[in-house]
Amino acid sequence: MLVSRDSLYAALKGAIRGCRGRTGGACGHHRQLPNYVAFSKAAPQTLEAMCQVRGIDGLYQTAIEECVMGNRWLDIPLDDYEGHMALPAVGQAQMIAEQLDLGLDRWSPASIAVIGCAGGNGFDKFAGRTIERVVAVDVNPRYIERTRARYAQRLQGLELICADVQSKSLAYGPVDFTYAALLFEYVRVPSALRTLKRNARSNAVLTTVLQLPHSTIDTVSPSPYVSLGRLASAMTLIPPETLRHAAADVGFVPVDSTTIKLPSGKIFCVQNFRA
Repeated sequence: MLVSRDSLYAALKGAIRGCRGRTGGACGHHRQLPNYVAFSKAAPQTLEAMCQVRGIDGLYQTAIEECVMGNRWLDIPLDDYEGHMALPAVGQAQMIAEQLDLGLDRWSPASIAVIGCAGGNGFDKFAGRTIERVVAVDVNPRYIERTRARYAQRLQGLELICADVQSKSLAYGPVDFTYAALLFEYVRVPSALRTLKRNARSNAVLTTVLQLPHSTIDTVSPSPYVSLGRLASAMTLIPPETLRHAAADVGFVPVDSTTIKLPSGKIFCVQNFRA
């Protein structure tokens, strides 16, 4: 299993933050980590040994589990991702923002979580609405920092969290509405859904956007942003019925669904659930 050193270091820090959250205070593990230089120069097996010596091998395993699915995203520059998604031949950035806007109109939530927020695509849709909390979650710390730079002064109640949605330790407090667009293609579906259910209010809404397969169109569209090609091997298209059954298993009730066809020919499924 290949994991980049920077990805593993970031995941280890995230695992320790999660451990601190579970214990309700400083657990001391953060003081047992070597500094960044030591981590960045160490091979993964050396990192494991470091953690075992310090009695935190469980955190090492958590870090491995939490960064493997997300490590490719840690290597994608935000400018590349946003540039690709906004290409006229792709057009997915506009679609994602529009579906968020439609959800806000339909459900009028007081609190919302955007999972896989990237650089805050669609966050301009919050302007003029009575939204008390906006929780933005992404596995890439650079994406989170860009979102902070863009929106921290513009959105009251903005909470930015760098974390893997598959983590059992991810807790941000229940919200009324969760938006997860093009997320489940890159995560373990049951793990992510359990996190979303755990952080949903009673009767809260979950809106998901899935990409559907196409017989003649590449899953990841050809692009001048070559870094996006790294995602192809990490992406698994999830049938809507698979997500529906998995959501039901953790306590979500399906409400309705619709399909969207973009000018590019790609087709997406939008599903709504109640917690």
